[in-house]
Amino acid sequence: MVSTHNSNHHEEEADERALFGFWVYLMTDLLMFAVLFAVYAVLRNSTDGGEHGSELFKLPLALTGTFFLLTSSFTSGIAMIATRRGNINQVFVWFGITFLLGLAFLGLEIFEFTELIHEGE
Repeated sequence: MVSTHNSNHHEEEADERALFGFWVYLMTDLLMFAVLFAVYAVLRNSTDGGEHGSELFKLPLALTGTFFLLTSSFTSGIAMIATRRGNINQVFVWFGITFLLGLAFLGLEIFEFTELIHEGE
């Protein structure tokens, strides 16, 4: 009887560590993208006579791609938590959403590369 209680306690601690690790991972992703956008905002006009960022990048598309990536990180993390809890229906829902976000990101990237190819002609 004691070993069952002890085993449940260890599983709860493992779940708490996994949840904490998920939030740390997500916050580091957010921080990384925030730093990248901050650097862009500060240095966008410091090109030393070269092309400006607005000529190279379409900021709304970059923000949309970032949204897709961060949201898919979140949904895949939620799916992993559902996996640890054994809730198979939630696993399929969250991984399905993650898959759709991945497809949206791929579509956005294909669109961007197609635009670059047409501009280069």
